[in-house]
Amino acid sequence: MKSRILRSALTSLTLATAAILPTAGTSQAYVSGPMGMAWFNWSIEDSSSYSLGHISFPIQVDAMDTLESGKGQYYYSNMYKINGGNRGYIGVQPIKNASNGNMQAQTIFSLFGAGAKPESDKCRSGADGGAGVSCSGWISRFEFGKTYKFEIDQDANNRSLWHGSVRFPDGHAEPIGSYSVPSNWGGIEQRETGSFVEWVRGVESCEKLPWTEVSFGRPESRNATGTTHGARSGGKCGGKTYVGISGGGTQQLNIRMGGTAQKPSAPSGLRDSGVTANQVKLMWNPAPAEENVTGYEVFRNDQKIADVSSGVEFTDTQVSPNTDYAYKVRAVNMPGESPFSNTVNVKTPAESSPSQPVVVSQAWLVKKDNGQTLVSVKGKGTPGSQVFVKASNGSWSDRQITVGANGEFSFISGYYEKDGVTVQLRKDGQSQTSDKVALQAAPATISTPAAGSSVERTFTVTGKGEAGAEITVKAGSTEARTTVKADKTWTVNLANVATGAQELSAVQTIDKVMSTP
Repeated sequence: MKSRILRSALTSLTLATAAILPTAGTSQAYVSGPMGMAWFNWSIEDSSSYSLGHISFPIQVDAMDTLESGKGQYYYSNMYKINGGNRGYIGVQPIKNASNGNMQAQTIFSLFGAGAKPESDKCRSGADGGAGVSCSGWISRFEFGKTYKFEIDQDANNRSLWHGSVRFPDGHAEPIGSYSVPSNWGGIEQRETGSFVEWVRGVESCEKLPWTEVSFGRPESRNATGTTHGARSGGKCGGKTYVGISGGGTQQLNIRMGGTAQKPSAPSGLRDSGVTANQVKLMWNPAPAEENVTGYEVFRNDQKIADVSSGVEFTDTQVSPNTDYAYKVRAVNMPGESPFSNTVNVKTPAESSPSQPVVVSQAWLVKKDNGQTLVSVKGKGTPGSQVFVKASNGSWSDRQITVGANGEFSFISGYYEKDGVTVQLRKDGQSQTSDKVALQAAPATISTPAAGSSVERTFTVTGKGEAGAEITVKAGSTEARTTVKADKTWTVNLANVATGAQELSAVQTIDKVMSTP
């Protein structure tokens, strides 16, 4: 069924679906519209009734690229048939407002063939170039990614009168229109074929059809929920435009389409743009625009190591000095992956050290306000070197900081190994790696009592630490434990401490790692 309703019957809305006519110089690949792109069937097994007095079709348009404001492009529709009568459709056609750029949508409710009469000012006689009734309304601000339910209801007091409406994501409904049918017609049949997604205009070539994504939910009657099935694609652009179909049955039916149906060609011009002991930089030529490439996959020694979603370059920092590597890339679009590019073989140079050794003097566990454990690192090395820290999976982090002019560095990071911290400094293609330094919890501080104070045998100790950490306080052989509060303070009572001079200490424990007293 061709969706020409707005061009043939609703003359006041011809702007929405006006055909695009080829002009001088236009490619011979021009394809006239409208054209169906994908079709599916639905059914509802409602044992309470032979035919239905109510049906709801959920439609969610997730994406739709627009070629031109003010003109309709895709029409998303569900077919239905009245028992003993004719077929029709109900659906939506999003349109970009030419004056303000907002998305709006035309809602459509039609019945084809003789016998029906319009019963509201939103409806006119005629449908799809022939007899019938065409009704249309508007959604002034249409939202992608939201579900609109297109509902058909038999009037409770007049069974010959039918109403079409759209129920918005917030639950309220607005009418599309109403028509009447002969009294001997029944309700809506419980199954129908040929629901569709249609491109309503012409296009320069099938490969340049704009991208769209839409989900059709399961149809619903008052007493049952149905299924979608038999989804298929084809039409004038069959095999030339990508159409992806998934789901259906008891799940929502997902249809994605647009652009070329061909996989991309192999990327060309892969080359290295810089190799050091610790990194390899790669570049390659961009794919032709008509291939609709969505990204690239990078392989090292036949193993995929990265997805590149934008741009045509990649830096591999997970390499070792004095090692041979082979790189290749391939492009990806919706139909699939391209053949591989040319292979680039590189060998990283041997590692040479910055002029000063790297020394880690501090590797303290600390806590963020949200409870996340980090490591506070301090050390010394060659000024101007970039500082990297080894993660628990053995990889090196992104650059943390640069060593200062005084030869010192300090940073807090979420990267560290389970049993210690290893830092690597890099400068001018050279690098040096520190020895692994064991983790310690950041030390706790004692605020009161002050050193040298005289106290009773039972007294209170206060201090500061990392929120959520455990504090163990000792005075001689007496000890007590507490937990640091959210404001990073702690308080503990010591009882029956031995008389005489006693050494007072506090040890902080974070993730089972203790500080030094």
